[in-house]
Amino acid sequence: MIDHDVIYRSEAARYDRLVEREDCEGNLLSAIRTVAPDLRARDAADIGAGTGRLTALLEPHVLTVRATDASEEMLRFAADRLRAQGAANWTVAAGTNDRLPLADCSVDLLTAGWTICYSASSSVVGWQDNLAAIMAEIDRVLSPGGAAIVFENFGTGTAEPNPPQAGRMRRSR
Repeated sequence: MIDHDVIYRSEAARYDRLVEREDCEGNLLSAIRTVAPDLRARDAADIGAGTGRLTALLEPHVLTVRATDASEEMLRFAADRLRAQGAANWTVAAGTNDRLPLADCSVDLLTAGWTICYSASSSVVGWQDNLAAIMAEIDRVLSPGGAAIVFENFGTGTAEPNPPQAGRMRRSR
């Protein structure tokens, strides 16, 4: 079994190669634009950014972007990626999804790509409380009229699809 903690803590380059899919980037940007058509005027945050694939995709299209992740190793890799593409409008900051290192009402567009599932999958003890805490943080940092886009799938680290068990999500707003 894959030990995600070890990979995130010390194998960012390996992780990035495992999840690399160039053909999906156009689809992701198109999906983001359906929710937030005017990206240039937005301050964005990519939470649980990992190696910064989604952050780097957003960067040329937004006013500013901040990548957050619990793993310093992943953030180093993301920073290197952003520097390599010549980006200047970004920052990285360590933090968990339930304690984001972002000011209240500071984000116009928030993305969370394949990250919330690690705390809020129905197989995680306390997942409902975890999800509520993450959603409360997203609500806290979003500016009035801001948009949050969550990308999830059936998880990583398995050869076969492994969908989560059915569960209900409640959201206040």
